[in-house]
Amino acid sequence: MMLLSVPATAGVATVQFVNFHMHPAELGIVVLILAAWVGAVAAFLHKWRRLRIVPPRQLRYKHATPKNLDAVQVA
Repeated sequence: MMLLSVPATAGVATVQFVNFHMHPAELGIVVLILAAWVGAVAAFLHKWRRLRIVPPRQLRYKHATPKNLDAVQVA
């Protein structure tokens, strides 16, 4: 059973849990989920660091100078 008491201390409300009980199985599930979440974040950051240093696959486009530039007339 979880009871909440909210005493007002100097204008700031604090929440205190009284008679808070958690079964070991529930604690194990919470720890397992948190470990999976931390592992997913670590894998993402590791992959992101590797992706940042990869050079782009396509080179920047360079405009080719036309060979007949003297013959081109602007209308």
